[in-house]
Amino acid sequence: MKKFTFGTPEALVPSAFCDGFDYRESEVRYPASNFVFKEIASGCVLEFPIEDDCQIFGFGLQLKQFSHRGHKLKMDVNADPVTANGESHAPVPFFVSTAGYGVFVDTARYATFTCGVIRRQVRALRADNTIITTAKQLYEKSGPDADGVMLIDIPAAKGVELYVFEGNTI
Repeated sequence: MKKFTFGTPEALVPSAFCDGFDYRESEVRYPASNFVFKEIASGCVLEFPIEDDCQIFGFGLQLKQFSHRGHKLKMDVNADPVTANGESHAPVPFFVSTAGYGVFVDTARYATFTCGVIRRQVRALRADNTIITTAKQLYEKSGPDADGVMLIDIPAAKGVELYVFEGNTI
């Protein structure tokens, strides 16, 4: 397991209240350079790539769906969730992937996880200023060569610590 620190993490986080939280750092293959951290007006955002064939599981007790690839989940407490949007009476900011790693985001905030979306690509400006009229032109910015990413939005925070776990299997 390896801890990554971005910005200025908050003091009141779940790991601060775990008497048995015994963090032992070890090397992981997942490089720190994969993470992109940004402070924004509403908090902070963390982005990192997700492999094309990777599936995402976890986030605590999720009653409405099992695999979260392609979904947006808000870790919000709700005793009677109606849809598969991350609400649960036991949400946890932890997921595992079929690529052999898991990530725990050490935050008590209602973080939002957007799992494996296509990274926005900038469409080239049209020199002649013509209007796009075909579906091919409209969707050319997000073709099959676009990378999938995990976006984690943490409101009101100026930083975060996360822990990456690795193994040969899920």
